[in-house]
Amino acid sequence: MQRHYTTLFVIWAIVTVLTLGAMWAWQPFPTHGALEAAVTDDAFRALLYLGSPVFGLVIAVLFYALWKFRATGPDEDGAYIEGKGALPRVWLGVSAALCALMIVWPGLTGLAELRHLAENPDMVVKVSAARWSWTVEYPEAGVKITGKEPMVLPDDTRIRFDITAVDILHAFWVPAFRLKVDAVPGMTTSVTVNAHGEGDAETDAAYRLQCTELCGLQHANMAMPVRVVSEDEFKTWLREKQAKAAVR
Repeated sequence: MQRHYTTLFVIWAIVTVLTLGAMWAWQPFPTHGALEAAVTDDAFRALLYLGSPVFGLVIAVLFYALWKFRATGPDEDGAYIEGKGALPRVWLGVSAALCALMIVWPGLTGLAELRHLAENPDMVVKVSAARWSWTVEYPEAGVKITGKEPMVLPDDTRIRFDITAVDILHAFWVPAFRLKVDAVPGMTTSVTVNAHGEGDAETDAAYRLQCTELCGLQHANMAMPVRVVSEDEFKTWLREKQAKAAVR
């Protein structure tokens, strides 16, 4: 039995090291367009790292059992190992410790950081969802856009989005910002984003306002381009919109 445990440990160590290396080299995330993106991406990567030893143990036991304890005939059961002794206790203890760690970090610590980033927004943008388009309003400037016209936002600015819907459930999500919140008829939900880094939907698909709540036939096409520009360019864009609105 000791030989089985030794072999399992070696297989587990190899699989775990390979998995950790793959997780370190893998870059699955889209563009970082907000400070919140770094928080959520770090949490996701931490969960991958913490899950790698567990994944390695499951794979090691699975393949070792298939190799060493497989049945030799259709009517014969394979050999088995009883779950007793120190191994199940260690497994339970390590699993419980990992769960407790994830609840505290990156769970509670990550939520606290996101709440801190949401304090005292610099500007408010109102967003309304309807099948199958978005309407965006800048209340302080008296500017409103809709359809496929891009939502323009200033860089290095803390923006609170107040979101609602006029018909059914939708969901607000910009991949570059990561954070998502439901758009609910009859109520206003909010999400705050610290824009960090200029970007444009024409060159980067992560800069788009996408509905992520299945809302009907045109759900997949319910998207609005997003542009994050410098503060000076944003002010110029607002003045142009105000001038056009005044002409009308």
